[in-house]
Amino acid sequence: MIGLLMGLVMGSAVAAEATSGPLDVRFHDVTPIKRRRVVVPPWSHLPRPIVCKLDFHVGAEGTPLSVTPAECPSELHNNAVKAGMKWTFEPIERDGTAVDVRFRMVLKINH
Repeated sequence: MIGLLMGLVMGSAVAAEATSGPLDVRFHDVTPIKRRRVVVPPWSHLPRPIVCKLDFHVGAEGTPLSVTPAECPSELHNNAVKAGMKWTFEPIERDGTAVDVRFRMVLKINH
């Protein structure tokens, strides 16, 4: 009986912990306020368009906490992270409270 109660209590703690992490959303659910272009190095001879997928973790206030290249040419990784960290977004609310969110952005670079 005690083991069952411990399991219920521990299960509730794990469920509460899982909901306290960032909310997974789609990029179409977020609204960018400020954007920065990814600088393509002049020595790079990558064929255009360049597709770069970035994983964002954005804080409740709308600024990125981290940007991680998921699928992106390696010579653009540093510039993609620098540009992504300068973006800002409208905060996303859940039950009236702004929350951290995670999403993947797909950039198509033509310049």
